[in-house]
Amino acid sequence: MQGKIVKNTMLSCILVVILSVFTCVFVFSSNLQDTMNQQAYSQTMLLVHILETSKDDPVSALEKIKNEIYGRITFMDENGKVLYDSDYDIAQMESHADRKEIVAAIMNGIGTHQRFSATANRIMYYCAARVPDMGVIRVGVMSANLASDSIASTTPAIWIGAVIFVIAVTALSSVTTMRIVNTIERYDIETGEGEIYEELQPFVNKIKSQNDIIKRQVQSLTDEKLKLQSIFMNIKEGILVCDSHMRIAQTNNEAKRIFALDDNRTNFRKAVALPELQSAVEKALTGETVHITFDWNGRWYQAITSPNYYGGDKGAILIVLDITQQIENERNRRQFTDNVTHELKTPLTSIIGYSQLITNDIARREDVKRFVGIIEQNAENLMEMINDIMRISSLESMEGLNKVVLQLDEVVNRTVNQEKLNADAENISINTSVETVRIYADESQMYQLVNNLVSNAIKYNKPGGRVDVSLSKSDGCALLTVADTGIGIPEERIDKIFERFYVVDKSRNKKISSTGLGLSIVKHIVKAHDGTVSVKSQKGAGTEFTVKLPL
Repeated sequence: MQGKIVKNTMLSCILVVILSVFTCVFVFSSNLQDTMNQQAYSQTMLLVHILETSKDDPVSALEKIKNEIYGRITFMDENGKVLYDSDYDIAQMESHADRKEIVAAIMNGIGTHQRFSATANRIMYYCAARVPDMGVIRVGVMSANLASDSIASTTPAIWIGAVIFVIAVTALSSVTTMRIVNTIERYDIETGEGEIYEELQPFVNKIKSQNDIIKRQVQSLTDEKLKLQSIFMNIKEGILVCDSHMRIAQTNNEAKRIFALDDNRTNFRKAVALPELQSAVEKALTGETVHITFDWNGRWYQAITSPNYYGGDKGAILIVLDITQQIENERNRRQFTDNVTHELKTPLTSIIGYSQLITNDIARREDVKRFVGIIEQNAENLMEMINDIMRISSLESMEGLNKVVLQLDEVVNRTVNQEKLNADAENISINTSVETVRIYADESQMYQLVNNLVSNAIKYNKPGGRVDVSLSKSDGCALLTVADTGIGIPEERIDKIFERFYVVDKSRNKKISSTGLGLSIVKHIVKAHDGTVSVKSQKGAGTEFTVKLPL
C-alpha cells in the first residue's frame, strides 16, 4: 500500500509523500481497529456457545478448540483468577479482576477494551463475556503489524502534529487517500467481490478463512440442535419443563397430547388440574425428585418430577409415560389366571371324584364303565383346554408365527370337508362359495381360524340347519364369511363372545364339549395377521362372522 502512495505522490514533493503515508496509515488503523474489535467479539460469542453446549469441562473444551480460534483465549473465574490461557503459563499470570473488559463483563455480561499488553508486548483488542455458572471467557486479538501498533500507541502530541500536516496535504494525496478508503469499504469479504490492494490481500484472506470456520461450526451446532429438538419433540414419553414460577416453558408433542396443551405458554396449575401432580412439581422446585402414578382422562400414567435449571433459574422437569396398556395387561393376566384356575377345577374335580368312587369300591360294577367314560371325557376336555391355552399364550407372545404365501381357498375347502362328518351327524348342510385367494400368513393358524369358526357354526346350529362359508377378495383384503342358522347370540352378549372361557349356551355346551377359548383364539390369530373380525347375530335366527385379512 505504501508503494502505491509513494508512486502516485512522488512527483508532487517529499512532504506530500510523508503526509500521504500518515493519512493512509491512519485510515487503515481505523478500519483495522473496527475489524479487530469485530473479530474479538465474534470469537468470544462462539466460545460462549461452545462452553454452554459442550459436555466437556471448560478447560478441556477450550483446549480442543484453541487452534480454530484467531487470537489469544483466556478463561477465568468471576474473581479474576486465570484458569486457562491458550498462549501463556497461567502460573505466571496475575489476577485479571481489575481489567476493564473483565469488570464490564461481570457487571453487564460483555465488555471490550483496547490497550497495550505487557504479557504479549503488543496492542491487543479484548472482548470478554460472562458464562453463567462457569466464569468469564476473553479473547484477545493482536493488531496486524508493528507499524499499526506503533501508530495506535503514539502519544496525543504526535497525532496533533499529524493533524497539522494533514491540513497542508495536496489535492493529489487527498484523492489517493479517498481511493484507498473507498476500495476497502466496497470490498465484500464474504463473496470476494470488488478490488483490494494486494498488500491487504493476506489479511483479508485470513479474516475470510476465520469466517468460514465460524460458519461451519455454527452450522454444525445448528444441525445438532435441530436433531436434538426433533428427538425431544417426538419421543414417546411426555416431557414438560417449568420455570421457578411454574410457568410452562417447554413441552414436546406427547406432553401436549396428554394434557391437551396448545402452543401458548401458561401456568402449570391452570393447565393441569391434578393436585398430586402439581404437588410433585412444587417439590421438584425445592430440589426433590418425586415418582407418582396417576389417572388422567381415563388413562394411567407414571410420572417423574425432578429439579431442573432453565434460563439460569431453578425450574422443574416432568416426564410422563403412558402405562395404561401395562396395567390392562396385568389385569388381564390376573383375570386369565383366575379363569384358568376355575375352568381347570371343574374337570379335575370330576376326574378325582369318579376315580375315588372306583378306587374305594364304592361304585357299582355296572357303573364303573360309565364312570371311566366320564373320567376319559373330562381328561380329553382338560387336554383340549390346555392346548387352547398354550395356543393363546403363543399368539400373545407372537412365538411360532411362520408366514408363507398360502392358498387360503385350499385351507377353507379342506377344513370344510373335514367338518362335514360332524355336520352330517347333526343333519346340518354346509354350502361353500370359495374364490381363489392367496395371502401371506401362517398356515397352521389359518387352519385353526377356519376350523374354529366352522365347528362353532355346527355346534350352535339347529338340526336341519345350514352353514354358509364364503371366501372372496375385496378392497385389497381376503374376505372370509361363516354364517349359520343356529341359536344366535343375544345382543347384550355379542361384545363378550371373544372373551376367554365365555360360552353362549352353557346348557348346550354340556352336550357338545367346548373350552370357551375358540373365539378368543380366532381373535388373536386375526390380530397377529393385522386383520379384523366382526360378528352379526340375531337370537334364534343365526350368526355371521366376517374376517378380513390383508392380501
